[in-house]
Amino acid sequence: MSRLIFLVFIATLVVSCDKLELLEHSNPLDVSGAGEPLVITEGHSTITSTSVILFGQIEDIGNALVTQHGHCWSISSSPTLNDSKTSLGAIGVASFTSSVLDLTQNTSYYYRAYATNSFGTVYGSVMSFSTSNGEPTVVGDPTVVTLGSSNINAFSVTLEGDITSIGEAPITGHGHCWALNSGPTLSDDKVLLGSGTLGSFTSNVSNLNSNTTYYYRAYATNSFGTVYGTTNTFTTQAPPPPSDPCYITGINSSNTPYDLTLIPSSSTFNFGDNITVNMYHPVYSAGQSSILLYENEVQVMNLCSYCIFNSAGSGNYQRTITLPSGGAIPASNCYTIRVLGTSGNDPYLNISNPITIY
Repeated sequence: MSRLIFLVFIATLVVSCDKLELLEHSNPLDVSGAGEPLVITEGHSTITSTSVILFGQIEDIGNALVTQHGHCWSISSSPTLNDSKTSLGAIGVASFTSSVLDLTQNTSYYYRAYATNSFGTVYGSVMSFSTSNGEPTVVGDPTVVTLGSSNINAFSVTLEGDITSIGEAPITGHGHCWALNSGPTLSDDKVLLGSGTLGSFTSNVSNLNSNTTYYYRAYATNSFGTVYGTTNTFTTQAPPPPSDPCYITGINSSNTPYDLTLIPSSSTFNFGDNITVNMYHPVYSAGQSSILLYENEVQVMNLCSYCIFNSAGSGNYQRTITLPSGGAIPASNCYTIRVLGTSGNDPYLNISNPITIY
């Protein structure tokens, strides 16, 4: 009986040892799930106008050898191996770098590390960098990139920039400067955003002139100096047309034989536009008349004194005039064109419908 108990104990011990050995060689906590490697995107350095160095780390090769690794990059936010990439070959658990060339200056790129084994390809997290503008800098200077503009209206805009390197001293000032001429500096209009760190920033600009092209660029300053990004442009929009209440009481004189219209048949014109005043009558010619510009019931300008209206056929007689510039009259939606002439020996007056000039 005791011999039987001893044999059972030995058998139990062998089974237990077999189970223990099995547990030691299994990997129930393998988070890859399918044997892929584990790769980490670790950042970048040494940015120039056309190049950068990217860093990565293979943390785990997975359940098969890593046959390819490197970085991929794109101007879109999720780069893959279908985009630009480095191919650095086989690797074990180790850190690695990719030297990237032939980039476009003053451009934002997204990148991530990747690793491939027989189970598949995996990627690290997505990071970004912006190339510089190609201008020479002093050692220690920061690096700043001028990006785009947005929210453009008649009088304001949002400007975008990116600090890609702080240099060898803290950034004490950054923002954007702008002017009507290329190459704006801090001597021109500017936004002062104060101290800065790596990353993108925006400047909200107001009090601009409407319908105007401006040149702008980002800047950053530390104790080594001030550097600028490339110069970009934006154009403000035309202002919205005015919509003031009008006080127009004049009417066509009772003795006028003509019908007055404007060509083009619009109610809104810009400063300096050419418009044609058309006088129609199936029998009578318009002859010689004066063309006047009124705002409400105040004569603003004599646009054409004793003008000859030329026949356009079918009873139409026309004269083309040029509206005043913005410096000569204010924007208003309460203008009328009035034609003062004579029918026989009797003066007559024709008045157009109200028009907006701005």
